[in-house]
Amino acid sequence: MASATGTTADIHGKLVTFLANEMAREEHHASVKIELLYMPPGQFRREPIKSWHRSQQVDARFFTADAKEREVYLDQLAQEMLELAEYHADSFGMGKHPFKVISHHAMGGGRHTHNFVMLPSSDAGSADGELVGPGQSLEGTPAGLQLQLMRHLENQQRLNKDMMTSFVGTMREVMGTMREDNERLHALVRSRDDARVAELKELEAARSEEHNRQIEAATVTAEIERKGIASKRIFGLLPVIASKIIEGVDEKNGSSADEKAAKAGKKWKPSPLAIAIGELAASLTDEQQEILRANLSIEQQIMLARAIELGKKGGSVMLPMIVADLAEGLEREQLTKILAALDGDQQKMFVRVTQLAKAEADPAATTSKKSAGEGTAPPNGA
Repeated sequence: MASATGTTADIHGKLVTFLANEMAREEHHASVKIELLYMPPGQFRREPIKSWHRSQQVDARFFTADAKEREVYLDQLAQEMLELAEYHADSFGMGKHPFKVISHHAMGGGRHTHNFVMLPSSDAGSADGELVGPGQSLEGTPAGLQLQLMRHLENQQRLNKDMMTSFVGTMREVMGTMREDNERLHALVRSRDDARVAELKELEAARSEEHNRQIEAATVTAEIERKGIASKRIFGLLPVIASKIIEGVDEKNGSSADEKAAKAGKKWKPSPLAIAIGELAASLTDEQQEILRANLSIEQQIMLARAIELGKKGGSVMLPMIVADLAEGLEREQLTKILAALDGDQQKMFVRVTQLAKAEADPAATTSKKSAGEGTAPPNGA
């Protein structure tokens, strides 16, 4: 515990020294609260005037400032304490007025104190002031009471200002923190949106590339199918083309079928297939012919026209192949509509034409079938 008397400058210096020592303490001895008390002489009581707390933002600078700045802040704190003590002393009459500064420590309830005595402003230049003895009363003068009330109002106003400053400072910190959080959130959202846009672009590019590949694959497939269909059509018309070539060669050489038979000493007669085709073609009405053309493709129509033409001329080496290819190329739906357009006799003639065409187009297979049938036939009288 320390005490100080003398001039205001001496009291101020000793008070700054006490505060500096207290603020320099660390760990559990660190000061967390500074309190200014008035100790009325001859009375067992004390009157709190003001306190400064480490936890309050407006007072934190006195406790947490570095050594260089702390000196300035502690000088201000000591000056404020002396002003408060002087205002309080002026509210009472003559005599010395004792005050106490208490430094509360962080742990264990420890504390250090510093005492000093102040004279009223009217007695500030006198050193004859005495402390009021025990049993004596300390009455305030009207002027002193009025001055004390004014000081009280000043302190109240200062307290309100400090409270408002603390509140505004706290709100400023909260708003700053919220602003920083908001900026970080916006940055996070922007980065996420940018990443999402990049992913969507990559996905769209991949889809576009896949679509292009599908288009290319479809184009190649369509080209292959088109070539396949064209090849199929060409192969289907090969017998027709061959028959035309053979017929042209025969006409050029002047060796028709009847001429060849005459040279061989035989009488020429049409083939059974040619006869059957001629009979079937002669039996067709215009309406039936229209149905046939409607249900046949261009290639099939060409093959049918050539078959009828060769049938009327009595036949040709390529006639069985043309008719056989035409019959095998008919789809089920086409065959159903063609048979529906024919009457019973025409249907029989149609079946006979196809059978003769297959037999004449592949005579070896027909011969083997007949041989197999003869070998398995039951004996006579069985």
